[in-house]
Amino acid sequence: MSEPGLRERFSAFWLSPSRGSAVSLFRIAYAATAVWMAINVLRNVERYYGDTGLVPWAVVQDQELQRFSLFSLAPHSQLLPWLLGVGFLLAALGLLIGVGSRWCALGIFVINVSLQHRNPFIYNAGDRLFVILALLAAFLPLGARWSLEAWRRVRRGLRAPVKPIWFQRLVALQVAYVYLNAYTGKAGQASWRNGSAVAEILSSEALSTTPITGLSLLGPLLTWSTLIFELCFPVLVWSRSLRPYLLVAGILFHIGIQLTMAIPGFGLVMVASYACFLSDDEAERLVAALFSPRRQLTRARTWLAGLARPG
Repeated sequence: MSEPGLRERFSAFWLSPSRGSAVSLFRIAYAATAVWMAINVLRNVERYYGDTGLVPWAVVQDQELQRFSLFSLAPHSQLLPWLLGVGFLLAALGLLIGVGSRWCALGIFVINVSLQHRNPFIYNAGDRLFVILALLAAFLPLGARWSLEAWRRVRRGLRAPVKPIWFQRLVALQVAYVYLNAYTGKAGQASWRNGSAVAEILSSEALSTTPITGLSLLGPLLTWSTLIFELCFPVLVWSRSLRPYLLVAGILFHIGIQLTMAIPGFGLVMVASYACFLSDDEAERLVAALFSPRRQLTRARTWLAGLARPG
């Protein structure tokens, strides 16, 4: 049987049928991140979004983007920031359990566009990515698996509709672009080329949550490995054999960012998006492993015992 040509591979990449398992796993991880972010919004509603807080409406009202913000409807309201914060949390919880998933994703998008335009001084590129993914998620079959929507469908004897994979690909390509854009931005800076960038960032009281000094030896390794990872990930992650290693490396990479750098939420959003690089079979095996750790441990022991046998 001949190898598929370029046209067939292109068609398979964009139009392969999907059962929705990978995007359902993405829904759960993304929604868990959204719940955490919504709680933080509610903890700081008046401080960051109230008219008597750090950024009064008069400071941002002349920005053209305010026409896309719900705050423009009632800019001096003390109730509106609370309503948006509670709405954000409810939408995140609905997305987590899989009730009206697409509408919840769309609600998260609209609310966060409003929040970010109301106070643009506290957000970073990770928050922008969070909003972009919310909009893309509204077009995904988020409730296909592991949701109340799926449970209701099973009770009615219905099957989840099979959808083309192309919107899942858009999420994955968006994340790949984030890495490639980060690499091109860093590669042009002398501190990244000479290996001093990470040490400077981690020792900064403004950029690091817990400033760390004395990285004269480890700093260059962390700096150059970051550049290598951000360049290689968007290219090699499409290889089925290399993908697991890149995703594990990425998880460790973003855990480190989450723990050490003052860009809360960015690492969580990136890791959540990794589910969209998986096939449905890979996502189902991962969920089975997470919910059946003893079975997976037994399999691992059997595999290791097989390796230890002579011959």
